[in-house]
Amino acid sequence: MAGRLAKNVTEEFLTCPVCLERFKEPRTLPGCEHSFCLACLAGHIDRTLSDDTFRCPVDRAEIKLTNDVKDPWVIAASYDVNPTLDGFLRVVHNDIRRNSDAPSFYCFACQTLTTAEAAVEGHKGDDCECIKLSKAYTRVLPSLVGYRQDLEKMLRETDRLRWQKNGTTGLSESQQEVLQQIELYESKLETFYMDTKEKVSLLKGEVLEYVVEQDVGEVEDDMEAVRDQIKDAYIDLNDAIDDENMGCLLMSFSDMKPKITKLRKRLNSTLGKSSRNCSFEFVPDPKLQELFHNQLNFGTLHSIEHFNFSGQPNPSEASRVNFYDVAVNGKYIIITDGENGIIRRFLIDGSYVDSMSITNPCRITFTAESEIAVTRFFKKKITTITLGRKMHVKDHMKTKRSYVGICFLSHDKFAATFYSDDERSGIDIISKKGEIQHSLLSNTSGAGNDPLFLVPMFLTKTSNGNIVFCDFSDTRHVMCVSDALSPLWCRQVESTPCGVTCDADTVYVSLPDANHVIALDQKDGEKLRNIVKPTDGVKRPYATSACGGELVITEDESDKIHIFRV
Repeated sequence: MAGRLAKNVTEEFLTCPVCLERFKEPRTLPGCEHSFCLACLAGHIDRTLSDDTFRCPVDRAEIKLTNDVKDPWVIAASYDVNPTLDGFLRVVHNDIRRNSDAPSFYCFACQTLTTAEAAVEGHKGDDCECIKLSKAYTRVLPSLVGYRQDLEKMLRETDRLRWQKNGTTGLSESQQEVLQQIELYESKLETFYMDTKEKVSLLKGEVLEYVVEQDVGEVEDDMEAVRDQIKDAYIDLNDAIDDENMGCLLMSFSDMKPKITKLRKRLNSTLGKSSRNCSFEFVPDPKLQELFHNQLNFGTLHSIEHFNFSGQPNPSEASRVNFYDVAVNGKYIIITDGENGIIRRFLIDGSYVDSMSITNPCRITFTAESEIAVTRFFKKKITTITLGRKMHVKDHMKTKRSYVGICFLSHDKFAATFYSDDERSGIDIISKKGEIQHSLLSNTSGAGNDPLFLVPMFLTKTSNGNIVFCDFSDTRHVMCVSDALSPLWCRQVESTPCGVTCDADTVYVSLPDANHVIALDQKDGEKLRNIVKPTDGVKRPYATSACGGELVITEDESDKIHIFRV
């Protein structure tokens, strides 16, 4: 603002009417108060003085001398200087001196600011490139914006690291793992957003390449609308272009080109609308619409309660136990002690109910609220047990094989696993009469000659009716098959899997060697999170069963039964 004021003052008030240049030692005539340079006024007096009188060069007012001095320079110097004029001259002179000393150029080679004179005299190297500050700023502005974005990103990273260092002090392993899981999904969300944005940009590009068929009236209306936008943009830019707005202009410079490019594209589109005829519409992806309508949350935090109890309520019983399997529904927890030939029943809170003896009990599955089916080691039968006031055997179903793992599929069939030294291991779908309906043998291979499974043990039914089983071998595979035993997915986990169960859409798998129980997505087997970790105090988790958010886990060769409320 000061520079503009000085410029206007110079042009209007500080110009001598005789030489038409800026005043030098100005003097002001009495009466008319017109001002002139000392030299200009002395010259005028020398040429026009007559009878002690001369006239003002501007308005021809008569000026009469008040003494007998005849020297025109002395006469001119005797007149006073207008104080207002003198003040303006000082401001302008100071501004000129200050601007002449201030650097107004930048050398990219030397990376220094310099004055105009120094740019010419001092920067003569082959690599020197001195340009005005405004142009230099315009050139580096895109890089500056990129640097700022990089710094913002690094600042967020340091904030997160600082928060993790200071904020996670004293956090449990479970809490830290939850933070890692949230960050993992945050990363997936960012990737999804960037991919979607790219697709949106491509779609917009396709739209811009087309010209919609319109009549002449519509084209004219569009043309007027485009012209109004162009005119508004031009007026705004024209009004803004001024020395005093340099900073604002430079700050908004990076936005100008995209805006002008957008206006050019719209103008071209309008001009070409009558060149070809086509029509089209935007059809959003139904899955994307469903996502918007459902208004999904990013996630929720669920606490996991954990307690344990002894599966050997009577201390007088044999001290060595080995719980081969566990089954839970909303009322009971049933465990099989294969080491001692005992089936025990507990309430869901761990309270002991009763026990019954049975030879060679192996795996169990609920077939009804008060009924279970039990496989028997080395016996070709499956035993049904009723859970009344006391447990008792209901009947036996003869089978063609001796089965190990079992899960109830529906009112008329089971899935059961088998393995022995006499035949290849596998899975059968059997009816309630013991008839084999489908079989999947262990010689079924994936890529190359690697077997998909060798020793199938535990298995479970998913909420959508499929079957998930664990291969208790070096393959470390967890597999999912249909109820007709068609393979659906196969996942290799970090350690040999053992027990498996399903609740809602989540599959839980125990890894005894890692002291973990992990959660997998039943749709594709992708690992979701660790449910049980070594710090939870579960040693070699073995059999598992889940129902209604209650996850029950046994320990290998231990009497402890753990309940996790997830």
